[in-house]
Amino acid sequence: MVNSVYRAAEILSMLSAGKNRITDICKELSLSKSTTHRLLKTLEECGFVVQDPTSHQYFLGHLILKLSSNPLATHQNLIVCAYDEMKRLREMSSETVTLHIRVGTQRICLEEMQANQNIRYVIGKGSVSPIYAGSAGKILLSELTDNELNNLLRNIKLIPVGPNTITDRNVLFRELDKIREQGYAISSGETLEGAISISVPIRGYFCPVALSIFGAKFRFGPKVVDFKEKMEMSAKRILNQINSTG
Repeated sequence: MVNSVYRAAEILSMLSAGKNRITDICKELSLSKSTTHRLLKTLEECGFVVQDPTSHQYFLGHLILKLSSNPLATHQNLIVCAYDEMKRLREMSSETVTLHIRVGTQRICLEEMQANQNIRYVIGKGSVSPIYAGSAGKILLSELTDNELNNLLRNIKLIPVGPNTITDRNVLFRELDKIREQGYAISSGETLEGAISISVPIRGYFCPVALSIFGAKFRFGPKVVDFKEKMEMSAKRILNQINSTG
């Protein structure tokens, strides 16, 4: 492993989590200020970071934004590998199946297979939603470390999206602890009234991924938990497919 590349990657990860001061980066990575400054300046020259001339804090630069501006293309292999399992889950549940990742303080729908129902709930491929609302968002948050989670939520205002959106940080933290323990998340009316969803993580990918089933509460609600194990098996098969193509 090339240490300088590894340290640069750690710095970029810290900046994405909201740690922007050089003193915080030095402390977190146990590096001297001169080494950290040299790494940041190199990243700045390459366009990976930018420094605010007033606050002297560092932020992700234009090149990072350019590389991440099209997540649908960046994660195309994930989408392809998930296709068969998403189709299988849709056929078993008769509801909409989605795939989400985190982009900053939001989540984006990478793929969606809509329910074959007259009354159905859809999100829309490529649509962006607040990270804190809905089972998919809570799964993505639960996959972060405590430090990453604290830094992220410190910069988010919890505004109601649906009638049951969690807007109290303490309540959200308790909910995330529960999700980490049980391995799945359920939300009802957090983004849309009358909708319910269940999500599981696809662990082992290079970033957190949420696999979800999303449907009408009157129809899908009574059987939502029954799909937990089926979704966990699908998540494992998706990861195996990714690894076999990698």
